[in-house]
Amino acid sequence: YIRLFTSPEFLSALQNTIVIAVLATIISQVVGAAGAILVTRTDLPLRRMFGQVLLWPFFVSSLVLSFGWFMMYGPAGFLSMWMRTIFGHIPWNLYSIGGMALVAGITHAPLAMLYCMATATSIDPSLEEAARVSGAKPMRILRTVTLPLLTPAIVYSGLLNFMGAIEMLSVPIILGEPVGISTLTTFIYTNGVSASQPDHGLVGTAAVLMLLLILGLI
Repeated sequence: YIRLFTSPEFLSALQNTIVIAVLATIISQVVGAAGAILVTRTDLPLRRMFGQVLLWPFFVSSLVLSFGWFMMYGPAGFLSMWMRTIFGHIPWNLYSIGGMALVAGITHAPLAMLYCMATATSIDPSLEEAARVSGAKPMRILRTVTLPLLTPAIVYSGLLNFMGAIEMLSVPIILGEPVGISTLTTFIYTNGVSASQPDHGLVGTAAVLMLLLILGLI
């Protein structure tokens, strides 16, 4: 434990993990809650098809999604090359903490959407109608009626998505390792599974700490 906590590599991986998990959770909750509200509480055209599209990442492996983002938005991706041809530069960097958080957030957004949809469909419409009759505008109804009722679902799914972002390996190992951005999962992987001489003590200690963190969140 002393060797682990005095390792600059581990401290950097721990910091990166927390930052990526927080950003990914925010993205997933915003996308998921917004999608659930649009599908269940509005008259958006083709909202059923829109809702099904938002759920697609739920049925696809995060490893496959990571390769898909790489093929489209990576340094040599199709859209990246198209942007470079037109504007002379690529306005995004997928190989960054922000890029990793975006991919992880989109990957976990369907979970937040499912929990929020289950709650949104059970909301009594008379609550929103009473606010509308009282003169409240749509945004005020959303802020003062709909979102407070969705708060338990948002918080619960947020905890699950936060745990999922901490445990995720595919996104960090594909988008982070090539540029030296390590997380807890890649730290365990590189020092254990892929190492020529695995450091079982260091890997086991890091795994225990991750287990305690997950148990605390549960």
